[in-house]
Amino acid sequence: MKYKKLLIIIFLYLIFLSSCQKEVGLKNSLIISQNSVIKRDIYQLNGKNSLQESVITIEGENLVVDFQGATLQGSNDIPLTSPEKFYGLGILVKGKNIMIKNLTVKGFKVALMAIDVEGLTISHCDFSYNYRPRLFSNQEREDVADWMSYHQNEKDEWLRYGAGIYLKNCNKAQIDNCTITNGQNALMMTNCHDGLFYNNNFSFNSGIGIGMYRSSRNQILYNKLDWNVRGYSHEVYQRGQDSAGILVYEQSNENTFAYNSVTHSGDGFFLWAGQSTMDTGEGGCNDNLLYGNDFSHAPTNGVEVTFSRNKIINNRIEECNHGIWGGYSYETLMLGNTFKNNQKSIAIEHGQKNEIAYNLFENEAIGIHLWSRKEQPKDWGYAQNRDVRSMDYQIFENQFVSVRTPFQIFGSENLTIKNNLIKNAGDILKKDDLVQHLTFEMNDSSVVLAEASEKWKKFAPNITVSVPTDRSNPMLPDNHPRGRKYIMMTEYGAYNFQYPMLWLRKQDSTGRLHFEVFGKEGNWKIKNFKGLQKISAVSGTMPSSFTAEMVKNEMETDIEIEAEYIGSEVVSPFGEITPKGQPYTFVFKKYFLPIVWQVKFFGYEEKIDLAHQPQELSNILKNKPLKEEKTDRLEYRWWRSIGENLPADYFVTTAEGEVEVTGEFEIGVTADDGVRVYVDDKLVIDAWQQRLGQYDEAQHYLATVQLNGKHKIRIEHFEKTGFATLMLSINKF
Repeated sequence: MKYKKLLIIIFLYLIFLSSCQKEVGLKNSLIISQNSVIKRDIYQLNGKNSLQESVITIEGENLVVDFQGATLQGSNDIPLTSPEKFYGLGILVKGKNIMIKNLTVKGFKVALMAIDVEGLTISHCDFSYNYRPRLFSNQEREDVADWMSYHQNEKDEWLRYGAGIYLKNCNKAQIDNCTITNGQNALMMTNCHDGLFYNNNFSFNSGIGIGMYRSSRNQILYNKLDWNVRGYSHEVYQRGQDSAGILVYEQSNENTFAYNSVTHSGDGFFLWAGQSTMDTGEGGCNDNLLYGNDFSHAPTNGVEVTFSRNKIINNRIEECNHGIWGGYSYETLMLGNTFKNNQKSIAIEHGQKNEIAYNLFENEAIGIHLWSRKEQPKDWGYAQNRDVRSMDYQIFENQFVSVRTPFQIFGSENLTIKNNLIKNAGDILKKDDLVQHLTFEMNDSSVVLAEASEKWKKFAPNITVSVPTDRSNPMLPDNHPRGRKYIMMTEYGAYNFQYPMLWLRKQDSTGRLHFEVFGKEGNWKIKNFKGLQKISAVSGTMPSSFTAEMVKNEMETDIEIEAEYIGSEVVSPFGEITPKGQPYTFVFKKYFLPIVWQVKFFGYEEKIDLAHQPQELSNILKNKPLKEEKTDRLEYRWWRSIGENLPADYFVTTAEGEVEVTGEFEIGVTADDGVRVYVDDKLVIDAWQQRLGQYDEAQHYLATVQLNGKHKIRIEHFEKTGFATLMLSINKF
């Protein structure tokens, strides 16, 4: 904290000097190289089509730039409702000891980027409503095009996803009291050390709250990092798609993550040692401290820590698929945490010398699951260069209350499990014959435990967290919606409770639809609707609910509800403000066009390069199909073969169907590898020479078509190697 005190003294002096500065207006290509006070205004300045040039550059040493609430708005030629098209870099910072405060930037691919800046401070700024992609997963099914991959950032690959703030080689940075919401990624940093990041609100983004790559000895404290999520539909699928509240990758060590609210995110905390560790078995993301955080309500893992050594202490982890997923973790402490209502609380494959103590496990299917696989992947240098047996565990003085199976252990050795309090369990221990040298003593309802917090403090005496004096409480208030059912994904991210929304909660066994109405305090009413009948309520106060029946239509499902809200101020999903007391219109739509698809699969020889030899397709289709089937929807995802005794690679898919509809429609297709879509033999989507999957991501392609009457739709798709998918959607405008 010494450098922080010195910076405060310097900045207070600079602030005094800056008070005499004349106000400056912003303009494109402006370079700020001295202390400046910016005239408060809204500056609509478009960025470049590249992140190599910025609208505004701040460079120099010992600078204070006070924007006084000025707003820099980019992509002014793009509708606010299309943030996936936002482009350009708003602010570029270079130099040393630079303070930026009271700035709003929106409408860019990256709002602010700092490179090689030591002693950067960003305070009381708002970088919300910048780039975020449209999501193609919906309530009924996942679309794999929404998956992200953050495994590499040696060449700034993360920039393809945009960011509110992107820091590179910025040591001793401080970011405080900033807001970044309704984007894809909030704060992303690479090779940044010894920083302090606190009192920020980086919530409701569709990717990452805080991302770190090769960044060490940072303090991440008292931040709101909730609902950084995608890839979830309550009780339908729970994928997360590599979204996370906190992402820690590739040799990021000795960081402290304390007192943060990291709820309702894909993973709460997602740590991976990095590719260099996977290749060599050396290094990792080690000696990080996770203390006093709330990692609850993650679709996947509250905490994922793999191939590394860390401390996970005194955290709250509730209603996750896994509380802690610790694959290949070693010498890791898991102390004093509270686990409730998870499927599995702690799951570790091939872990070593881990200590699990003083935790509370309540209302779980499985408390602690330890296991090993029979064989290791041959392309993992980690497994080839290290002893990766599951072994040497110390598990003691935990409480298990209403846990069906407290311990499930397979293929592990040298374990001591003793003095654990167990109440209302089924099978206390499940194990296989490969478990060796297990000490299992005093694990029942008669065990008397002392106060857990005092125990783990004595067990880990060197754990301290430096707390800022101006800290704020980031935890969700008691009256805030809480639980995975409140992860309600829209086309551009999770619903943030700042605007009215109609949500279809379920369709019951009788076919009746159950809607919920969310929003701030106020009144709502239905103005128009179609495709529904017998609506139980057409007006009410927030929050509310109603039911309705669908009008039967064998040709298509076409439901629309237009409603009006009057009440509190509304901030739309895209940042538009409707003042208090003014009407705000919100709409629910659901469309499905059933098509009887005739699907055929064909194999082809490895030597044929269909991407660059499309003329070979006609010869392939002359052969007998490997497989034929009918389906009413194209939703194929193949991680392995397309069927029993059928290939996983080098195959072609064709699908043909007919529709009879009228109107303007959007056809969307996700494919890996190549795909073409025809309507009445007219090519409308041509993605045959597929992108080669540089980042291991499937691609989604769109086309707008006008249909009137009967039409024939044909899809041609080919798979070369690896993962394969073919998914089609048709939506009505």
